[in-house]
Amino acid sequence: MDAYQNRHGRYFAIPELLAQSTNITVTGLVADYHPSTSGNNQHPETFATWDIVACAQKGVPRIDRFWQRLRRTIEITNPDIIWAGGDALIAIMAERAQRQYDIPTIIDLKDNYEAYRITKFPGVKHALRRALGNATAVTCGSHALQKYATTTGATTSYVLPMAADHNNFFPIDQARARTNLDLPLDAFYVGTAGKLSARRDTQTLSDAVDALHGKIPNLALLVAGARDSSWNRPRKTPTYDLGQVPLGEVNWLFNALDIAVITNRTNTFGEHCYPQKLHEMLACKTPVIAARTSAFSRHPLPDGVIATYSPQSPSELAQAIWAAAIHKERTNTIEFKADTWHERANQLQFILENEHQHHL
Repeated sequence: MDAYQNRHGRYFAIPELLAQSTNITVTGLVADYHPSTSGNNQHPETFATWDIVACAQKGVPRIDRFWQRLRRTIEITNPDIIWAGGDALIAIMAERAQRQYDIPTIIDLKDNYEAYRITKFPGVKHALRRALGNATAVTCGSHALQKYATTTGATTSYVLPMAADHNNFFPIDQARARTNLDLPLDAFYVGTAGKLSARRDTQTLSDAVDALHGKIPNLALLVAGARDSSWNRPRKTPTYDLGQVPLGEVNWLFNALDIAVITNRTNTFGEHCYPQKLHEMLACKTPVIAARTSAFSRHPLPDGVIATYSPQSPSELAQAIWAAAIHKERTNTIEFKADTWHERANQLQFILENEHQHHL
């Protein structure tokens, strides 16, 4: 639902671009787990047809509503192919529709859904793995996810990485970005945007910045996003916490940074994660230091990732930040390439057409 509300991310950008620039007619069903209303909440500027399904009632999950709407949509639109993802339950229902209606179905893994809380319920993990094994094909946000899909029995899989929306993420003069955010101009800003949580190990960033107190002139932490109770500000280092900000503000934040940091843990989620924010940071030409998980644990590193550190190691992260700070002039000459959702839409179009032809 967040992708639709913010008109942002994999499950909004790719369908929209397919509907806009190809002869593909796209109908999108969106599961809203925190609904206020249900029905067709169509943005007037969208090219796809979007249908929002309220999947909870008075706090009680009602995923059966999504299945009912999916069946009705299939019977009305008679689709040639289904592309479905977001969580385990959506994947399971999509594969069920494949069997019931004989429609080729591609399940998309943007993350390892086994890391989501819903898979802790009895039977969900088994049903997810069965769905991945039975699906026509699986698209995967990373090579690690493709390897995982293969272990579930998936016979056909494609890597379809994350990307950036270059309408929302692009370079801005650093001083201008800082002025727009009411930040001091002369600080050396390290930071991130997104969930500040134990799951993402954001506390390591705070601890690393504190370990550098007094070693990097004018060092400051700059963050924004939702957070849980595990995250604490540095005790000694100035911190600029923007809270939860609109999407447009994140572009200003990434451009204000000297170094962007992607934290993560070595777990089911982190080992398969190739975060969208990497492409967004790179679209802003901001150098990145990342926890050594998934794609960041192999060489060569993605363009623009100047260093990695062991997850949950504030000392290693501090060393990487310090090295970037003393070599700032060299860091600023690194080449960046951030893929776009246009490229991903073109890739998915090929996959959809290929799998549809095989099904005929």
